[in-house]
Order: sequence, then structure tokens, then C-alpha cells
Amino acid sequence: MQEIIKNKQFDMFCNSYLIEISKTSTENIGFVKYSNMRREKYKIITKIEKNNVTKEAYKTISKQHIDNIKANIDILKMLGFKIIEKYDNGEINSEYIKNTTMEEYLQNILDKKDINKFEKELDKWYSFLKEKLLNVKGNYIEKDIFEKYNIKIEKEKKAKLNMTKYGFVDLLFENVFYSGDEYIIFDQEWREEGIPLEYILYRALKKIFKENTDLEEYINKLYEKYNIKSYINVFEEIDKIWQEQIIDKDIFNFYSEKWGRLISIEDIKYRYNQELGKIYKERDELANEIKQLKSTKIYKYVNMLNRRKKDE
Repeated sequence: MQEIIKNKQFDMFCNSYLIEISKTSTENIGFVKYSNMRREKYKIITKIEKNNVTKEAYKTISKQHIDNIKANIDILKMLGFKIIEKYDNGEINSEYIKNTTMEEYLQNILDKKDINKFEKELDKWYSFLKEKLLNVKGNYIEKDIFEKYNIKIEKEKKAKLNMTKYGFVDLLFENVFYSGDEYIIFDQEWREEGIPLEYILYRALKKIFKENTDLEEYINKLYEKYNIKSYINVFEEIDKIWQEQIIDKDIFNFYSEKWGRLISIEDIKYRYNQELGKIYKERDELANEIKQLKSTKIYKYVNMLNRRKKDE
């Protein structure tokens, strides 16, 4: 790869080709995503067209997952959430809109270092979730997430958590349209009974703070405030076990092995710049040597003899 870059042939060796074969026109489709890392029963196809977004089952076995998403949509509406998706003829459909996501909105606040506003928005969001997810009639939880997956936690410690009957674990900031007014929810595939509200918030915060590691001290402060800090280890255990239910282990291991052999674009650029830097350094050193040589008496004398020879 380094030799290819040195010879300015990178574009010749990185071509990609996509062949579309369809019984119907595909000219309106701008993006297609296959959830190929999942177990077959959870695999779906997401198609984004000019004005519409569609989720459909990858195979017959994954139609049940589409039905589960429909059930989630119905429950979210019952709880008072505004959601853009709807079930239609075996598919999940929604209008394609370009609104600002809550992740983008909060990141913009963090970029401006407006910590007070960021915290006010978090308080607003947390109060909203508490109102929708905790004030549920007949909120009896048959088996919470700790019991379901045999995760050890002290009884007194568990009692301090806010357990939700309908635990939508993907209430992440990237799945919410928001620009300071109302919350519009989308892409809610997963639901577990007896999920702590603190865990839902932790997943959202962990993702946004992954891109803002310079705020580590502030992150810890927020984890304390929302009763998350002392539960991080057990939340990570939940996350690991829950992900294992969804991911196809063989496919994941296959791609992990392949990815491990690849050099990232950033690494390629770094190595390229390193090589380029060496070339520039050698050029400058050579130019300096020539300059010094030209200033010597020997060079001037040789140059004079060459001129005389030429004249003769």
C-alpha cells in the first residue's frame, strides 16, 4: 500500500463496483442497509428513498422482528411518544425527513462548551422519559433484566433503580429528532421488560461522550447526578449479554478477523505523510549542501575554469 501511494496510484487500486439487479426501478433509492451482523431472525433491510424510509424483513424468519417493531410503535404511541414510523403491509414505513437529531443538537452545544445548556437539555430529556416510562398504569414487572439474564446485583442496590415496564433500550440521542422543541422518536427496534431508566440514559450518554473524551471530569459528574456511576459495571454486563442475543457470533468473528488485518485510511495517510516528510527533509538537506558548496573557494575556482574552457 505504501508503494502504491508513493507511485500515486492509490485511485487505481481502490475501485468499488455496485451492480443493481431488480424487477422494478431502483432510481429513487439513495441508500440500502443490510443488518448482516445480526442473527437471521433479526435481520432487516432498510431502504432510504427520496421521500420515504422502509424497513422490511430480510427473510421469512425475520418477519417476526418486523411484527415486534410494529408492537413497539403501538406501545410508544400508547405511552404518548410522537413517532414517525408506521406499520403497513408487512413493512415499517416513514417519511424521509432531514430534521436535526438530538445527538447533533447536543453535540453543537458541547462544541460551544455551553455546559449549563447541555445539562438543562439532559434534565429536560430525563424528566420526559420519567413521565412517559414510569407513570404507566399496571406497571407490574414480571421479570426484570437482572433476573432474566442472571446478572448479580445487591437487592438494596437494585431497589434504588427506576425500573421500566417498557424498556426501550435504543432511546439514544441519534434516534430522536429534536431542535429545542418537541421530541420525535424513530428506529425503536428493541424492548425489554424491567430495564432501569438509568441504563437507558447511560447508553445514550456513553455514545455521545465517546466522541468527547476531553470532558471526562464532567461525564463523571453527570453519572453521579443521574445515579449511574455505581452501576456502570453491571450496566456494561447487561449491554454485553444483550448484544450477544442479537449478534451472529460467527459473522462477527469473521469480520473482526478481516478488519484486524486492514490498515485504516488514517494510518495510510499518516505513513504517507511520514514518507513525504522524509523526502522533503532530504531535499532541504541537499539544497543546503549545494548552497554551502557554492559558497566555497573550490566551487568558485572550478566554476571559473569551466567558463574559461567554454570560452576557448
